[in-house]
Amino acid sequence: MKTTARILGTAMMTGVIATAVVAQTSEDKNAPESFLFVQHADAATFVGTTLTLEGADKSIIVFTDRPHRAASTIPVSELVKRWGEGDDSFAADPPNAALVGETENGDPVSLIVEVTAPALSDGAMSYQYSVIKGEAQGTIKNPYVVIDLSYLGFNVASTLSTVDTAVGIPAPSGELNWADTND
Repeated sequence: MKTTARILGTAMMTGVIATAVVAQTSEDKNAPESFLFVQHADAATFVGTTLTLEGADKSIIVFTDRPHRAASTIPVSELVKRWGEGDDSFAADPPNAALVGETENGDPVSLIVEVTAPALSDGAMSYQYSVIKGEAQGTIKNPYVVIDLSYLGFNVASTLSTVDTAVGIPAPSGELNWADTND
């Protein structure tokens, strides 16, 4: 009798958990998309309060978190241009960014910074920064900068007319290459 009760109890709990997971996933699909930005460069240097990405890629990877799973690239110039647009812009509420790479000696480096005031000049991208965690050190080779989420209310996507495409609704766009990965 105890064995039957345990099996029945286990089956009921499994059903409850499965129902909760499915319900949560369905609700998450209705939540607004949040976007992360990834930027790559040949080197990162720190001078005073300026972080400079030398040999910065011309495009930034933009992707959504779960469950939306959309990805694209945008020109870095568009991110700079749209930085201060909207009520919840990066200018109004500066983003955090994770910067990872390696020192000249090949040692791994990772730090968290707050970035403001992006600027482009001659293949370089610069930000004003303040360190939140870690230590800014000399030159970082092959850095990746991951800028924290944006709900795109100011938004790169909405201002570039790409939100519909990002969430899987076709919309023509010559500038961006959204790839919906919900296949």
